[in-house]
Amino acid sequence: MRIVVISDTHGKSERLMAYLEHYKDTIDEIWHLGDYHRDTEDFPDVPLFSVRGNGDLGVRLTDALILERCGHRVLLTHGHLYGVKNTLTRLYYKALEAEVDIVCFGHTHKPIHLESSGIHLFNPGSPTHPFPHTHASIGIIEFSDNEMVLKHVYL
Repeated sequence: MRIVVISDTHGKSERLMAYLEHYKDTIDEIWHLGDYHRDTEDFPDVPLFSVRGNGDLGVRLTDALILERCGHRVLLTHGHLYGVKNTLTRLYYKALEAEVDIVCFGHTHKPIHLESSGIHLFNPGSPTHPFPHTHASIGIIEFSDNEMVLKHVYL
């Protein structure tokens, strides 16, 4: 199973959509972690799971979503409610409380992958507005027989 993880598109998704179109036959799901989730909602034939970001005003989405994929519990959230621009501690404790082994979050516009005590904190970065001195990026999560790979793709 191959999942594309996206966050913080902020209404400028041309390069991202070209990437998705090129690889659409290898993508099983898209997870959008907030701030203009509608940038990917019209992508054809690929299930989309989205959460609300601080830039998604008036949007009827949840702030967090827990999914189970291939034996892994995953929390999707934008991250702004956990203060992720300052520290990942609150997000880590939320992962413990929710009994998940992966947390996908956005908000910082920086690609991040940290693992502590079996919990992966994964931020895809931003494909359109990367944090200064980082590159435009998305995340890929691949699940296969007893294996999980989390990686960044730089656009």
